[in-house]
Amino acid sequence: MSRYFVLVLCYTIIIDSGKCVNDTEDVFEDENNTISTSIRDLEDYPACVIDEDCLDISDEMGKDYKCFQYMCYPWNDSELEGQFKKCQSKDDCKELSEEEGGDGGDGDCFRHHDIKQVAKGICLRQNEAQSCSEHTDCPDTLKCVNKYCGDGEYFAALGEQQCVDDSVCRDLLLGELCCYDVSGPPHTWPDVEDGQTMSRKCCDNEQGVPVIAPAYNVSGQIDSSLIERLDQLLRSVEEFEMNQMYCLAFNNDVRDRMDSCNHGKDSGTESRSSTWSLGSLGTLAFIILTL
Repeated sequence: MSRYFVLVLCYTIIIDSGKCVNDTEDVFEDENNTISTSIRDLEDYPACVIDEDCLDISDEMGKDYKCFQYMCYPWNDSELEGQFKKCQSKDDCKELSEEEGGDGGDGDCFRHHDIKQVAKGICLRQNEAQSCSEHTDCPDTLKCVNKYCGDGEYFAALGEQQCVDDSVCRDLLLGELCCYDVSGPPHTWPDVEDGQTMSRKCCDNEQGVPVIAPAYNVSGQIDSSLIERLDQLLRSVEEFEMNQMYCLAFNNDVRDRMDSCNHGKDSGTESRSSTWSLGSLGTLAFIILTL
């Protein structure tokens, strides 16, 4: 959890209630407008969509992490499993305490889909065990995260992960497009001549173009050499070989300084000039013949 988020959150709570919670806990308001704590932590339990997303942390920690809903969880390690209460069925989750991630009421038991290999589940608040297909299926305090009502921070974390195609983005409600991301500073852009490829993230934009443009998408804030490099970078993408639709992701000032985005304009102007010249010659010849 970022310190910036905690500081802002604490400041809000101090104003509203005169107190702030421990900086290791995530705070949100539940349906009854009471303050509750989440025992999920992105640093300890990274975001995931499938079990394969948990291979890196499994290798790093030397433990078996599986994707529980949308978080990588060390299901079979008592030292790393945290405060989650273990369960085999819903009966094991009665009167789930706040320390266990509950609200004092009966919780629900989430079981991993591979119940033969993953023998233990975890108790969750009932609203966090609820399945969903849209954000509106969940309480206002939760997002639809990998088909479960859950923590908004995990939804944001999934949005930062790389995507491979549009359908995954739509399924996860992260955007309509899997976009080439050039939003970072120039030193983060890949070197296409060295065989590096661009990272891709889910996104939406008004133009329907699969590109996340730099935040400094203003001509005066980016010099010509960087615009040329950006143009070359996007032009190298196979998807853009037959067209320059990526041009639409930029404002007019930047677009007008990209060679690829102006190639069609120049050709069109030359074509119209040629047509006008031939027409003028034809008219002139007709006038001479009628004299």
